[in-house]
Amino acid sequence: MRPCDEMIKRTLELVEQMLEVADNGDAVREDPSCGVLYGVVRDSAFRIRKLAEEEREAHIKKGWWKEERKRGGGAMEKKVLEAMKKAGKPVRPGDIAKALGVESKEVSKVISELKKKGKVISPKRCYYSLNE
Repeated sequence: MRPCDEMIKRTLELVEQMLEVADNGDAVREDPSCGVLYGVVRDSAFRIRKLAEEEREAHIKKGWWKEERKRGGGAMEKKVLEAMKKAGKPVRPGDIAKALGVESKEVSKVISELKKKGKVISPKRCYYSLNE
């Protein structure tokens, strides 16, 4: 992978960490000002992710983006879809990760791919459900 592509990839990983911090911080906050802080973190993460995804797509179109595909990606997609079906309501990536015993950022990546394929929707910010 080219160094510039590696930095885009790392930026996308950082975004997932920012979203996790925002979700976890919001869940345990004890005053409204912390809610503002985590809202800003979440909003910033979404804006950064949009820019990074646009750059990644530009690099893909130029033929620069060469990333090895992980084996077994389809298996993780199936597990995530099954966990969402079992939940029966919109869930956060962290909830699915906890149920599957995997890292939240791994689930977030899978959900992102499932959204692109139209299999998953986001009925409200940071929550996902099956597109049935």
